[in-house]
Amino acid sequence: MERALGHSKGDLARRESLGVEIRTFGPQPNPGFEGITAPAVFKSAEVFQGHIYLAGQAGLSAYSIDGALEHIYRTGIDLPAAPLGQMAAGLLTDSRQPELLIATLGKGVMAFDGHLFRQILPEQEEARMVTAVLPLASGRLLIGTAKLGLLMYDGKTLKRFHTTTHNVYVTALAGSEADLWVGTLNDGLLFWHGGQTERIGEEQGLPDRRAEQIALADGRAYVGTPMGVAEIHEGKIARVLAKGIYAHALFVDRSSLLVGQVEAGVMRVSLAGPESDSKARRPIVAVATADAYAVRATANRGSAGWTVEQFLAIGESRYALADDGLLRREPEGEWRRILSGEGSQLTASDISALLVADDGRLWVGYFDRGLDIVPATGGEASHVENDHVFCVNRIVEDTRQGAVAVATANGLVLFDRDGRQKQVLGREAGLIADHVTDVALYGDGMALATPAGITFLDHSDAHSLYAFQGLVNNHVYALGASGNQLVAGTLG
Repeated sequence: MERALGHSKGDLARRESLGVEIRTFGPQPNPGFEGITAPAVFKSAEVFQGHIYLAGQAGLSAYSIDGALEHIYRTGIDLPAAPLGQMAAGLLTDSRQPELLIATLGKGVMAFDGHLFRQILPEQEEARMVTAVLPLASGRLLIGTAKLGLLMYDGKTLKRFHTTTHNVYVTALAGSEADLWVGTLNDGLLFWHGGQTERIGEEQGLPDRRAEQIALADGRAYVGTPMGVAEIHEGKIARVLAKGIYAHALFVDRSSLLVGQVEAGVMRVSLAGPESDSKARRPIVAVATADAYAVRATANRGSAGWTVEQFLAIGESRYALADDGLLRREPEGEWRRILSGEGSQLTASDISALLVADDGRLWVGYFDRGLDIVPATGGEASHVENDHVFCVNRIVEDTRQGAVAVATANGLVLFDRDGRQKQVLGREAGLIADHVTDVALYGDGMALATPAGITFLDHSDAHSLYAFQGLVNNHVYALGASGNQLVAGTLG
C-alpha cells in the first residue's frame, strides 16, 4: 500500500512539473535588417537600480530618474522576439542579486540584472505565454500564463501552483505565498489562503468577471474591473467604487484610490466615506497640450483620450503610465508627461499594409492613421491622412500606369509615384462597395475585393462579380492573380 501511494504521489508530482531551461541571452546577430522605428507603446513600468524602465511591444527602454533616455533593448535583437508585458523587481533563489523580471508573450520570463539578461524558458509552448509575474520573499517566482493558469518557479524546477489555479487566464497577481490574489480574464478573482482557494465572482458581488488589476492596502484588496472597483475585506466584497467605470489600473494613495481608465485618464476616488457620497469620486481628465498632458477635474470623463496602464510611486511622487509615455502628478494636481518614446520615424504602430515601391520608397499603411511614405534614403516620412486615407487595407504599385493604388475602408485611392493623391474611386465610380479590402493587378486592369463582391476595372470600365454569379461568398478579403487566373479568398 505504501509503495503504491508513493508511486501515486510521484506520478502526481511529475504531472504537475513542467520542463524549464535557463539560458543567458545576448544580442542576436542581425541577418541584414534595418530598423524603422514606430512610436513606442508601453505596457508596464518599474523602478530598478535607480532607473525607470518602461516595457512594451518593441522592447525595454531605460531612463534615468530625471527622464533622460539611456538605452533601448529591442525585441528580436537584444531580447527575444516577443512583446513584453508586466514587470517586477525581486531576488530569486537562483540569483545572487535582485533582477528585473519581465513577462513576455511567447518567450517565458526575462531576468535582467542591469547588465545581462537571462531567460527562464519553459519547454511547453503554452507555459511561455506569460501574463503576470510576482516574486515572493522566499525567492520563488509566481508566473501567470494565458492558458495553463498559475505556475511556480523555485530556481530549479517549474510546476503548476495548485489544481484550483489550473488552466485560467491570469491577468494580475498580488500578495504573498500565504495570502495570494489571482486576477483572471473570465473567472473572476481567486483568493488563496490557508492552503485553499476561494473564488470571488459576479455571484459574490464582483462588478465583472474580468479582473484587470489588484491593489492591496491596510488589509483590503481593491480589484479593478470593466464595471468598477470592488473593495474586499476579510474575503468579502465590502463595497463597489467607481461604478460603471472601466478600472484598468489602480493605486491606493493614502485615503484615496487612483483609478486609471481606458481612454479616459485618471479618476480619484475617496476611501474615507461611502461611495454614494457626492464627494466620493472626482474624475480627473487629461487634456492634450503641446508638450504635456494637463489634467483637470471635469465631469466629462470621455474627453481624456489616453489609457492608464499602471501607476508607480517613487518616494512621494506619483506616476501614471500611459501607452505612449509616463506622466507625473504635479503638486497642483495636474498630470504632466515627462517620458515618451523618442526618435520614431513612423506615425503609428498599428501597421496593416506595406509596399516597397520600385523607386525604393516604403509605403506604410495603418489600421486607423492613414499612411506614411518613407524615402529610400531614410529620414523623415511624409504622412497622408484624410477622410478617405484612414483605414488602409492594401497598397499595390501599378507600374503600368505609374501609380500606387491604396485600398481603404472608404474607397480605392490612387496616388502618383511622388505620393500625390490623384483620384478616389467608390460606388459612384462603379465599385460594388466603398470598402476595398484588397487589390490584384491582371492584364490591363485591376480587381478589387470588397465585402459585397469583386469589382473589375479595365478597358471595358467597371463590372462586378458577386454570389449571384457563383462567387462562394460576397465577403472577399484576399485576391491573388496569375496570368488569366484570379483566386479570391472569402468568408465562405
